Amino acid sequence: RLVAGGSDIWRIDPDRSHLQRLTTSHHASAPAWSADGSRIAYVDRGGIWLMRSDGSGKELAYKLDDALATSRPAWSPDGTQLAFAGHGKLYLASTTGSRKAKRIADGTNPAFSPDGKRIVFSAQGALWVMPSAGGRAVRPGFTVAAAGARRPARRPPRGAPGGGRRRPAAAARSAPGP
Repeated sequence: RLVAGGSDIWRIDPDRSHLQRLTTSHHASAPAWSADGSRIAYVDRGGIWLMRSDGSGKELAYKLDDALATSRPAWSPDGTQLAFAGHGKLYLASTTGSRKAKRIADGTNPAFSPDGKRIVFSAQGALWVMPSAGGRAVRPGFTVAAAGARRPARRPPRGAPGGGRRRPAAAARSAPGP
């Protein structure tokens, strides 16, 4: 189990018998385990960092030019990609080979589907789904309002493939969910 506290990241055994401090920068937050448990991605000082699960091997993986990363990074199920957000922009990057992050949409709070084929994220007060290989973002047919009300979907967020063009709400409702 990971805990972000006191602006650092700590690992605690499930039985709470051992507590280990993994970072000491006083700016680390939003830790996320890789699916196999071998690595941790986290936000620290304007970028996404990676480290081994024991806290060793820290490296700045993705520097966000003008932004402070604002949401927890999300690992793909196979551990080959990370999705993350900075200043309302959603990025997708490989964890192997080239470490270039590609902006894929405007949004925050990304998560991969269990099969890794889709990414769900929030934008414009709604949830959006897009293929992880790239493509058009669609709403699964409703938005989540503060009071839990449902509204029909309207259009992809600005910056997403297909963003800015109006689409019938019925077409968005029929799109597959995560």
